[in-house]
Amino acid sequence: MRVAIDATPMLVAQRTGIERYVTALVRELAAIYPALDDTRLAVYLHAGNPYASKAHLDEAVEVLAAVGLPYRVYGQRRGYGAVLSAFAALDRLDLLHMLPRARPRIQVCPYLLTIYDIKSVGLSKEGQQIERATLSADETRMIREAAGLITISESTTRDLATEFGDALRMPIRAIHLGVDAVYSTGQDHAEAMRQKYGLGQYIFFVGTLQYRKNLPRLIEAFAEVKRDHGIPHKLVLAGRDGWGAELVYQAVREQGVETEVLFPGYIPESDLPGLYAGADVYAYPSLHEGFGIPLLEAMASGTVVYTSNLYSIPEVAGDAAIYVDPYDVASMAAGLMRALCEDALRADLVARGKARAASFSWQRMALETLDFYLSLRSRHNA
Repeated sequence: MRVAIDATPMLVAQRTGIERYVTALVRELAAIYPALDDTRLAVYLHAGNPYASKAHLDEAVEVLAAVGLPYRVYGQRRGYGAVLSAFAALDRLDLLHMLPRARPRIQVCPYLLTIYDIKSVGLSKEGQQIERATLSADETRMIREAAGLITISESTTRDLATEFGDALRMPIRAIHLGVDAVYSTGQDHAEAMRQKYGLGQYIFFVGTLQYRKNLPRLIEAFAEVKRDHGIPHKLVLAGRDGWGAELVYQAVREQGVETEVLFPGYIPESDLPGLYAGADVYAYPSLHEGFGIPLLEAMASGTVVYTSNLYSIPEVAGDAAIYVDPYDVASMAAGLMRALCEDALRADLVARGKARAASFSWQRMALETLDFYLSLRSRHNA
C-alpha cells in the first residue's frame, strides 16, 4: 500500500492546532514505520517557500521520504491541485491524505481528508462573515468526492451531518488528537516564565485572537470580576491576530481595562508549558471548536480549565473543567470566580485534568489513522 500525506502545514513557523496535528501525525507514523510490512508512507512538502520554517522537519520526514513540491505552484490552489495529481500518479499512490485546501485536478487515486471543523455550523451569520467561515464550492466538492473522512471529534462528525445531510456516503471516522508529554513538566518552568513575561497572578488564554474564541465576552466577564471583587490577576491573551481581532481590542477599551489585559503576541511553543502551569486559570470560552488542543495542554500542565459548554469542548474536557454559557456574561463571571476562589474545587479539577489529559495520545491517533488507511484500501479493492 502506497500512502502520501500532504504535510505542508509542518512548515508553518507559528503553528496552531492544524499544524500541530499534521506534525504529530508524521512524527508518530515515522515512529511505527519500521514495523510496517507492506505499507509505504511518504510526505509531500512544498519546496522553496521563503516564509517556511525548517524547525519541524526532524528525522520523521527523512524516514517517510519527503517529496518537495514547487512553491511557485503551491501558492496557487489550482496549480497545487494539479501538482498533487501529478505526484500521486508518479508515485502510484493507493491513497492521498490531505486537508481540504486544494482539490486534486485529476483524481488518480482515492483521497482521504481530515476535517478539523465546520465553522459555518457553529457560528452566527455575523461570525460566519467575520471569519469567512462558509465552505467554498471547491471545498464542498472536495469533501463530497473524498474516499473517506477523518474528523477530530464526534462533534465535528455531527457538524458534517448538519452541513451535508445524507449526501456523505463515504466512511467517516472520529479520531481524537493528543497532547505532547512536555506539558506535564510545566511546573518546572513556571517561575522562569513569570520572570520572562513580567507576570504576577494571571488568567491565561492562548490561541488565535479571532471571533469564535469569544474574547470580548471574556474581557467583559473579567472586568466585572475585577471591579466587584478586586482580584489581583491580569488577563493574558496570547496569540496572533485573526478574523475579528479588532473586536478584542475594542472590548478592552470599552471596559477600561487597558492596564489589566496583556497581549504578548505569538508565544514560542517552548514557553507554553511554563505559562500554562503558572496561570491560576486557563480560559477557553469558545463559541465553536473542532477539538481544542489547548484544553489538554492546560490540563496536563496542572491548571484549572474554565471553558464553554458547546460543541466538542465537553467531549474533550469531560468532567475536568468549569463550564459556562459563552453567550451569557453573568454566567462567565460567576464561573470565573469559582475557578479562582473555590480551593477544593480547584484541587479536584487539577487532579481530574491530569488524568483526563493522560487519556489522549498522539500515538493512538496515528495508529487509528493507519488502521483507517488500511480499511479504506480494503474497501477500495473490494
